[in-house]
Amino acid sequence: TFLDNDVYPATCDWLGRLRSRLLGNPRAGMVGPKMIYPPPSNLIQCAGVGISRRGHVCFRGRGESRDDPRWNRAEEVQALISATMMVRHDLIQQHGGFDEEYNPVQFEDFDLCYRLREAGWEAWYEPAVEMYHDESTTTQGSPSIRNSAVVIRNGLRFQRRWRHMFENEAGPEESECRWRKL
Repeated sequence: TFLDNDVYPATCDWLGRLRSRLLGNPRAGMVGPKMIYPPPSNLIQCAGVGISRRGHVCFRGRGESRDDPRWNRAEEVQALISATMMVRHDLIQQHGGFDEEYNPVQFEDFDLCYRLREAGWEAWYEPAVEMYHDESTTTQGSPSIRNSAVVIRNGLRFQRRWRHMFENEAGPEESECRWRKL
């Protein structure tokens, strides 16, 4: 299980629930929760990730109500964010973990999801688990990380590496991938 230092549970038994989703589907290789902003807003930060045919990232449900029914059903997704993500241990041993090419941050999680999906595994979004996430507080607050430059560099790396997959997927429309600053 991967868990960032700016994440804390909103759901009791969050580990058990993620584990149940992972073990309940023989093709599931990884599972992630509904990421929400801490009180008072409790809006959705990320309900799984979609990647457009051009390789642009869409945090599904971003800025929507945590009770919105569109984001309250478990489903297969293109990718997950590593702020909280559970991955089968045997898959990490077999396919490796986060690629250091994406050091220090950004897109290493999407790359891992695509690597496992290319090997035939599924990524699952589990809305029955909600985690509070103080988005980007670690990276934005670090003077040694030029976050905007890292996002661009690693985004281009991800697009080059995985274009052969996302160009052929039914990802979100480009209009859905505009970053909604909250």
